[in-house]
Amino acid sequence: MLVHSSGVGAVQWSLVQARLEDRFRTVAVNLCGYGGSPSGGVEEDIAGVAELLDGQTLLCGHSYGSFVAMHAARRAKVAALQLFEPVCFDLLRQAQDPEGLEQLARLDANPEFWDAAMAGTESWLRGFTEYWNGEGAWEQMSARRRRGQARMGSKLFAEVVAAWHDTTPLSVWKGLTAPVSVAIGEHTTLAARRVATVLCAGLGQPLEEVAGGGHMFPLTHPDLVVDLLRRAPAG
Repeated sequence: MLVHSSGVGAVQWSLVQARLEDRFRTVAVNLCGYGGSPSGGVEEDIAGVAELLDGQTLLCGHSYGSFVAMHAARRAKVAALQLFEPVCFDLLRQAQDPEGLEQLARLDANPEFWDAAMAGTESWLRGFTEYWNGEGAWEQMSARRRRGQARMGSKLFAEVVAAWHDTTPLSVWKGLTAPVSVAIGEHTTLAARRVATVLCAGLGQPLEEVAGGGHMFPLTHPDLVVDLLRRAPAG
């Protein structure tokens, strides 16, 4: 089961699914408000994914989708959990990680980014997109995709706030019974790299790195994603 990142929808997994269809049955879910799904909030996202789990599922999430997957795996049994670019930022605060905290402080100091009234505006969406994907990424997006993100503005904001303020302790993630694998892109943000490093250290698991990939490597490097999923351990 594949859970998408903020602002994209289940379509982000289409290239991955096409490469897996010869060996696996895959389901890419649309979280609330995406792809014609009913509207709802973060709690509905987590509950909706948890309800679909049957104990035999390899559950994979990317970015905000990893946040949803991690919390769903607390509520329902999974065979394995594959996390791409997890965004449990509070792990940096718990570990007092100096490199990660420095980048978090810069985001915390941006009042516009945390102003709900700005959600869905071009300025906010540009800041969100370019934080993850680099300067100029907003302009490189198609007009259709920019309009789609604007329509999802309030939900996007809620997703960012939920991941940012979640304070689940590392001990909870260490207590998951299913095996957990974590991967990041070679060119991801410093904070995302430090989150994954702290999480893997706590889990006692190696951190995988996708060569040449950035935060959106599940879209840009589908062959490497398929390789990771095929190698994911099962519980």
